[in-house]
Amino acid sequence: MAGKNGKSQLQNFVEGQLHEAQKRWNGLENEAGKVLKNLVARGQKSRKELENLLHKLNAHDLNLLENPTVKQLGKRANKASVEVRKRLDTLHARVIEVSGVASQNQVREISREINRLSKKVDSLAGKKTDRDEVRA
Repeated sequence: MAGKNGKSQLQNFVEGQLHEAQKRWNGLENEAGKVLKNLVARGQKSRKELENLLHKLNAHDLNLLENPTVKQLGKRANKASVEVRKRLDTLHARVIEVSGVASQNQVREISREINRLSKKVDSLAGKKTDRDEVRA
């Protein structure tokens, strides 16, 4: 009986911690979503500005994709995009680390460990009841 109660307390504790971690994770995801939407909106605004500038160019410059300056700007924009993604990933990882929230991999690992320990407790409890029946 004490084994099941201990298991239940441990399981309740872990489930409570997991629930709290999921709440914090959802909050972080919502905040990251807001940041991402803001970045997308800023990117769309920049794109519109660029399109307006392109329309203002002379007719002989319509083949801008072959223009070395445009190619260079495109490369710089791609590099900036990659850098922003890296920084967001780093920030995301730091926020998770600082907040004390378990990562998805850690949660999966804890769940596997709980299942393994539960099976072990169940098997030990089963062996104990088998021995008690043999004695009686």
